[in-house]
Amino acid sequence: MKRIKIYIRLLIVTALIAGTQLSCTKLNEEVYSDLTGEKLFENPDNMITAFGLAYTNLYQLVGHKYGMVGIEAGTDIACVPQRGGDWADGGEWQRWHTLTWTPEEAYVSRWWNTIYYGISTCNRLIYQFELIEGIDSEPAINELRALRALYYYWLVDLYGNVPIQTDFDVPADYKPATSSRQEVYNFIESELIDVMPTLSKETGLPYFGRMTYYAAQMVLAKLYLNAEVYTGTAQWNKALAACDTIINSGKFSLTPDYFTNFQENATTSPEYILGLAFDQVYAKGLEIHLFTLHYNLQAKYEFVAATWNGICLQESLYNSFVAGDDRLNGLLTGQQYDQNGEKVTD
Repeated sequence: MKRIKIYIRLLIVTALIAGTQLSCTKLNEEVYSDLTGEKLFENPDNMITAFGLAYTNLYQLVGHKYGMVGIEAGTDIACVPQRGGDWADGGEWQRWHTLTWTPEEAYVSRWWNTIYYGISTCNRLIYQFELIEGIDSEPAINELRALRALYYYWLVDLYGNVPIQTDFDVPADYKPATSSRQEVYNFIESELIDVMPTLSKETGLPYFGRMTYYAAQMVLAKLYLNAEVYTGTAQWNKALAACDTIINSGKFSLTPDYFTNFQENATTSPEYILGLAFDQVYAKGLEIHLFTLHYNLQAKYEFVAATWNGICLQESLYNSFVAGDDRLNGLLTGQQYDQNGEKVTD
């Protein structure tokens, strides 16, 4: 009886395999190996896959030397003291800190080139999206325009008078005229106001690193906050209105634990309006945690990459914290010790 049951089961399995093989010959297979742009963009939500370097270019602005952290070494926030032969770098940190840099400094050219590369990429993608027929590409184009406005905000803040370039299909030797700081200010404001109605109001991981309605409001708030410097006319009420729009949305708030903003996965923090999503596979290069620690502290904190013994907090900023401020618990101060309890010295 057992042999009969086994035999019947084998017959059933054989019949199923045969039936499957026969049915496979009747499938009308849809091939995805030759996926055209028109096919991909039948769903406008897929256009984010083509944004590419327009967003990833932002990673260049977080580097230790020529990114945002490096620029803060020229403010009352941070500094890079020379320690022995370390961080001498031809005196560029001293010049940066004392605001005596020259047009030849790498900071000046690096930021200029990186930001305009982002603008040029936005212009190229907008140009390409405008050529696609039969697809509503306006939301994608407007998101790129908002990102381009963010790039121009950094330009007007750092350099003042800069060229406004929105066309991509131009001769190779084309040289756009320089616009006044007022004109650049007006351009940023008008672009953001124009595109905001079509920008997403969604939050969460899918929009963590994208220009949304609220990210555009954030850029407007920063623009208005500095309007008196840029144009000579203060815009405090407009800055307040942009901030209130973000706050009153109920989608953002201060986290109860300040340090969750700096944990390995901070994408759920309610404080982030626009973030940069680094990871260990596709978006490497986050170096902020390496900037300050002494070389001999690498093992103590179990970092794979070497630490650099560089940037540190300015004394005046440290002293601005009041006693009992929880944020002081996140700062390393005083004598440091390695993993064996030995003093760390230079």
